[in-house]
Amino acid sequence: MSYSPLWPGWADQTRQALDLFQELPEESRVALQGLAAYIGEELRMEFPDVEPGLVGWITLRAASHLGGLIRMESAPVEPGTYIAIGLMAGDHLVSTS
Repeated sequence: MSYSPLWPGWADQTRQALDLFQELPEESRVALQGLAAYIGEELRMEFPDVEPGLVGWITLRAASHLGGLIRMESAPVEPGTYIAIGLMAGDHLVSTS
């Protein structure tokens, strides 16, 4: 499997974002960890024949793409718009495979 960063410094920015998580109040950290674990396990169960690490990398990349869009936006966009973008991205891959 080949890997190329989404943009220069992507790997460092991803690590920094994950490290900043540690600076959140404990109650928020615990809640987010629980939600993240739930989503991760749901994704792993949806793709039982795929290496869990690969599912994790794809999830990281998808989240990074959406995070990059959010960061670049000059005007606020409804959260549902990003959900729709993620769904359409997946639909694009499914319909073209």
